[in-house]
Amino acid sequence: MSENSKNYDLFLIFPANLEPNALTKAQREVEATITKYGAKVLSTEEIGRKTLAYPINDQRDSMQFILKFEALLLKSKLSVSS
Repeated sequence: MSENSKNYDLFLIFPANLEPNALTKAQREVEATITKYGAKVLSTEEIGRKTLAYPINDQRDSMQFILKFEALLLKSKLSVSS
C-alpha cells in the first residue's frame, strides 16, 4: 500500500456452535469483503472460545478472532451486514 494507508484491527465474534468448516467459510467471506474494497489482509489471529459478558441471540459462548488489515481509508460501504 502507500504512505497514506493505515492498519486496522477487526474483532470478529462468531457463534461457538459453528462447525469448523462453517467457521472457516465465514472468516474467508469477511476477508474477501475487505479485499473487495481494496484493503490488504495482514493476518488473522484466533483468540479462541470465550464466554461473553452477556448473551447475544441467546448465545453465551463465542469463537473470537482478530483480523488485521491495511487500507487507505475505511469506506462507508463496509458494514456489519457486508
